[in-house]
This record gives sequence, C-alpha cells and structure tokens, in this order.
Amino acid sequence: MKVVVEYRSIRQARASEMTFKNMIKGIVVFEILLTRIEAKWKMSQNRDFDDAVGAALGLEANEDENSLEVASEIRALASRPSTGI
Repeated sequence: MKVVVEYRSIRQARASEMTFKNMIKGIVVFEILLTRIEAKWKMSQNRDFDDAVGAALGLEANEDENSLEVASEIRALASRPSTGI
C-alpha cells in the first residue's frame, strides 16, 4: 500500500479556496423547454439481408439485454419486404 501525503502551504490553500469561490459565481442555472425532438431510427434498414443478419449476430454475441433487444429489432426489420432488404 502506498500512502501519499500532499503538502499545501496556507497561501496555496487560500488561493484554491478563492479560485473555487470565483468559479461558483460563474455557474448559471437555466431551463430549456423542448418543443420538438428530431431523431433517426437506424437499424441496418439500408443494408442487404446478410449484412443485417450479421449485425444481429454480432449484437447477440454480447449477450447483454440491450444488445439482444437491438438485435431483435434488426431481425424484425430485415424480415419485412418493405425495408428493401
């Protein structure tokens, strides 16, 4: 185990405290009202069937819940003829 002792002079400690107090003065709180959210849904829909299945297989290999859910969405899209896949 390594013990590190830091020495700061009183002058350094006061300077740090003053810097901190000055920084606190600069914090501004604000609120933004969202009126619209624009987003894209990208689930390998512009890829051919084999690429989409490959992406799903790669995600399934991770075995975590989020990856499995995304893989399921990709497979569902890949099985639809209207996606162009």
